[in-house]
Amino acid sequence: MGKEHLYSKIYLNDRVVEVSGVHDLAPSWTWFNLHGHNAADNRDNNNNVDDATGVDTDASTLALANIKLQMLVRSLTENTSLCALVQHVRLNWDIDESLQVQFVELLSLYGSSLRFIENVTTMRMNNALLRGNHYTQLETLDVPPSTDSRGEINRQVSLGYIRDVVHVLNGRLTESVKHLTLFMDPVKMFNNLHRLKAPLELESIKIHLRLDIYPIMVFDPRTVTVRSLTNFFSTKTLKSLALISWDDQVFDQYEFINSSGMFQCWCPFENIEDLTFISMTFDDKGIAKLIRSIKRLKKIKLDYHRPDIHVKRDSEVYKSLWRHTSSLQFVDIKLELTDKLLHFDVREYSTLIDIPCTCPICSASAQILRELIPTETKDYTTFLDLNIFDRLLKSSVSPYSKSVDAYPSVNTGNDTMDSFLQSFNKKLGSKYRFAPQLTKPQFELLYTCLLHSMKIDLKPFIENFPNIHFLNTKRWL
Repeated sequence: MGKEHLYSKIYLNDRVVEVSGVHDLAPSWTWFNLHGHNAADNRDNNNNVDDATGVDTDASTLALANIKLQMLVRSLTENTSLCALVQHVRLNWDIDESLQVQFVELLSLYGSSLRFIENVTTMRMNNALLRGNHYTQLETLDVPPSTDSRGEINRQVSLGYIRDVVHVLNGRLTESVKHLTLFMDPVKMFNNLHRLKAPLELESIKIHLRLDIYPIMVFDPRTVTVRSLTNFFSTKTLKSLALISWDDQVFDQYEFINSSGMFQCWCPFENIEDLTFISMTFDDKGIAKLIRSIKRLKKIKLDYHRPDIHVKRDSEVYKSLWRHTSSLQFVDIKLELTDKLLHFDVREYSTLIDIPCTCPICSASAQILRELIPTETKDYTTFLDLNIFDRLLKSSVSPYSKSVDAYPSVNTGNDTMDSFLQSFNKKLGSKYRFAPQLTKPQFELLYTCLLHSMKIDLKPFIENFPNIHFLNTKRWL
């Protein structure tokens, strides 16, 4: 039973996975133990270099992940029966591609139980699956971006890549596929590269919006005759939608966006339960209209292209969430902070400390702030540098995972409490001789005070959403 559990779900991580002492985060997965090279242990807050050794900690952790994968591939090669235990795999964008191709080849040949393989990043991996024996049973299909434009935008896509896309769609887009990931416009894809006989009965779709440039003879706008997404995807079966924008100017290139709008075109899919928007342009009315069109929303994640954009409590998006008070279980949005603990009065050119909570912790925090930032501070730049709350909210100190309920919580940030405090004090010492160095107990008090200030924004969710399990409202001051 131990081997079955160990190999059933494998997550290839190149960063440390954080474990919660309060809640099991995706406990069914197996991942690489990289704590020997924790990239956050001794890292300077402004770069990826270990203060003690001068080593690039990201590169060091990635190197260890490559070694771990090499060992896994060796184990599977020496005992191919282990491949039959693997049911679900999530690949990685940064781990060595050739090693991942070897891993996929083994599973394609001997992985008789394999049903899900996510985050396929190159056509080499898809071609490896097509050479195997078990690709027809897979419920996932990822059509990755062109190899020469994976990390870039505004890149010309080759005809060779287009041929690979057609080959993969013809070979792998079967009735068994329930989860589809695309890096191109589905309207152009299904008008020009692969005609569908009937809408796909998908459970989830993820679309990466990019500015890749395709050959005009392949994507001639005049050949697009079917534009509605309901012609390609079943409105009855789709439960999860994710849109990820790689650039703020992608809209003109996507037919489904031009036809009825980025968000409105998904309104007919009223059975969606999971809604994720990453790095999107803020459209309060458009997003709210989509949320209201859904019957029973269970999970929502909103992330905008501009980091200073947040959801206000009087916005249409915020109000639309109240349509789903009985069903929402997962909410991840950036809310505008109601209680601003520190203000800079531009008329008086002075700092104002405003902490509404009167508990002993917050009272002590107010005194620490008076010593840290004198009220007569008249320079706005100084105020910004010393505003520890603002810097905390913009840091990666707070534990965070974009899919905490589905995948292991990978530490993609650079900050721990110790590294943040070290960096903050270092800046104080170099620029502001009058400011005292913060001790760790003082820092912990300020951090707790910041959490207390969020009560007024969290309370409406806690009181009105009885089934909510995960709530993240990280915001900007």
